[in-house]
Amino acid sequence: NDIESIHMEMTSFGDDIGDPVKWDPLNDESADHSMPYCIARALIDGEFYLDAFKKESYTDPAVRELMAKITIQENPDLKLSPRMTVRTKSGGELTKEVGHMTLLTHEEVNKKFDRICAYKSIPNAQRDQIRATWSDLRPIKNIAEPIRTTLAHFGTPKPL
Repeated sequence: NDIESIHMEMTSFGDDIGDPVKWDPLNDESADHSMPYCIARALIDGEFYLDAFKKESYTDPAVRELMAKITIQENPDLKLSPRMTVRTKSGGELTKEVGHMTLLTHEEVNKKFDRICAYKSIPNAQRDQIRATWSDLRPIKNIAEPIRTTLAHFGTPKPL
């Protein structure tokens, strides 16, 4: 509640920084391409996860209020990317730069995969088959086979 403004600097942002849809996502497809939404949702939740793309998440009045306080600017001179400055109504200011990305450990990858499978209601047997298949592709002679037997059935596809 004490946030006055959030200013994000990025080395590049692309041509769509002024696209109104980025500042007013009305569905999961526009929310997942909205930097202001992703920033606000992560600050509110402390993380950014798949449930951020539920309608109640991207239409949440608290996230919309925080998005209205965000500005984004391209700054190709940044050595690290991105830089965020948060200013508070009480006069405080915090600036953070994100440095090099850290790689996940094997254990962290497995935990993330398990969490996603649980969220998507993937049966444990299917989850374990997918993990076993994609953890060691050396015996695979035709990559179409693991795609056909695992990825083609991962979750419930939406109709086109």
